[in-house]
Amino acid sequence: MAAKPPEVKTADDKNDTLFIKIDGTHRGYKKEFLSQNIPPMMESILVCPICKGIMNNATVCLGSITCETCATPKGDKSKVTQVVSTVLGLDVKCPLLRQCEWSGKLSATQEHLDKCLLFKLKCPQGCGVIIERSKEANHKTTECVKRKINCKHCKKPFNSEQLDEHLKNCDSQPIKCPDGCGKEVAKKDAATHKNNDCPLADVKCPYDKYGCKLGTIKRKELMAHKTGNVMEHQDYILGSLAKLETENANLKKELTDTKTQLALRITNLEKGVKK
Repeated sequence: MAAKPPEVKTADDKNDTLFIKIDGTHRGYKKEFLSQNIPPMMESILVCPICKGIMNNATVCLGSITCETCATPKGDKSKVTQVVSTVLGLDVKCPLLRQCEWSGKLSATQEHLDKCLLFKLKCPQGCGVIIERSKEANHKTTECVKRKINCKHCKKPFNSEQLDEHLKNCDSQPIKCPDGCGKEVAKKDAATHKNNDCPLADVKCPYDKYGCKLGTIKRKELMAHKTGNVMEHQDYILGSLAKLETENANLKKELTDTKTQLALRITNLEKGVKK
């Protein structure tokens, strides 16, 4: 025996649920959800001769009473109010016929469908899933791939389906210090941690620019180096100051010589002008 094909879930369209659909138009009401059979003597009055459904907005046109949509396009049309009123007063069950126990007048059917918990609808968040209204709230908050979830690291909102990919690249996610000190820092702050705080980062002695020959050292060892080499570092600074003083004196001499040369040129120019 061939296996049955899987059931395809479809959303309930309220018009398709209530009415017969012919050539893309909604005609008379379906009979199957009536609570009782229509008496034979009422068939010709309540049943549309065109679509065979219960009259939907009974209309008289060219002497025939039909559904408004079924009425012949040509000719004057007018509502048959008594038939319309009788139809709307018929006792019906929930058109979904899926264990819903609601019953009432046909006039109240549309209002019921707007609330019926068994009514199937498409997820309003756009994920494409078909769900019963009773499960809509849970789906929207815990299942829908389009639901918004805040990243636990950066707190920005993302669709559920996008969150995993974002988490792989989130700059705010905590990572272990790349230099192995064991501290967790935000990925975006790793460079700042390395440059300013990490005890295992390689750093240079601040007196390197004055002549300290240490090279690089772990930050946690830097204080001991500075404490143990105070006199040596002072000598580097004094040597640097002496060099600066010499350079300053040379610059002053160059400036004085330049001023003297400029003054001499100006004097010569003035003499030339007077001649």
